Amino acid sequence: MAEVEDRKIVDLFNEVWSAEKEISNSCDALSDKIQGLISDTLATLSVLSQSIEQLSMFSHNEEVDEISTQDLRYLMLNALAGHLISKKKCQVQERVEILTKSREFYVEFLKICRDYGVGPLGEIHQVLKPASDEEELLKHFPQKAKDLSSMTRAREAKIEKYKQSKLMEQQLSELQHNLGNDEQCRKYWLLVLNKWVNYVIEEMGSLHMEISMLKRMQNIPKSQIEEDRRNLRESIKPMQPFILTKDKLQAAVYGAGYPSLPTVTLDEYYEREAAAGRMPDQASKPASDKKEEEDSDDDFSDEKLMKKREFDDWKDTHRRGAGNRKNMG
Repeated sequence: MAEVEDRKIVDLFNEVWSAEKEISNSCDALSDKIQGLISDTLATLSVLSQSIEQLSMFSHNEEVDEISTQDLRYLMLNALAGHLISKKKCQVQERVEILTKSREFYVEFLKICRDYGVGPLGEIHQVLKPASDEEELLKHFPQKAKDLSSMTRAREAKIEKYKQSKLMEQQLSELQHNLGNDEQCRKYWLLVLNKWVNYVIEEMGSLHMEISMLKRMQNIPKSQIEEDRRNLRESIKPMQPFILTKDKLQAAVYGAGYPSLPTVTLDEYYEREAAAGRMPDQASKPASDKKEEEDSDDDFSDEKLMKKREFDDWKDTHRRGAGNRKNMG
């Protein structure tokens, strides 16, 4: 920890920034490696936040234009802390406490952005306004038919936000290549702040929902939960394999419609094969073999042999095609 405290704050932030990207891009956030990285990064964030507080780098009486370009990035520390805490692995009983801490960091981040005028202020005020768990659930799950219009508006707003986020990503990618210029660097970090504001606003809704559901579950006796699970398992009937057919006629023509389903019993199959003479233990030869033998004997009969010889003699004295008067008048 002493080594961390002796390092410059810009180096500490760069370490946290790269670690956050690695954690967010990981496919297995619950692995021991990523969980260890989350713990180390949160420790570094704690030291970094204490250092910035000791330096009195920010004041609520300032405007965002008064903050230097290199210091803009430090406004995101609470957002990064809330994001990393929410990814910590824990037991179900500890999940409410984890999410509550994450929400507290998010609230502090939004308050700072509100004071400095960063991001969509109307949405920030709406999120920071206290609301009961019941109101939060109804906001995300309208239950009446008249709320369909509000659901449509919410969907359109999400589509618009998605388009804005894609445009923001494109602008960030363009600005990232010219961070040596102070004006371009300032635009870059302001865009990053706006991106995190939008992300935190979306996450706040999810956190409210999950916390409220977990609290409701805690009030339900475990015996009732187990009984509900048992009743649910008993009520679910195993599904039989099936295929979709165009109509009843097609199903009738192709039988059961599934290659793994038998259509005859073993006894029926044996009787059918025996009647056709295809069983290996039958003494008589199949009818097809008898027919081949008869055809083979006929090929060497005296009458056919004589005709073949006469035809060979005729070919010796007649040119190929002679006698063929077809289509010649």
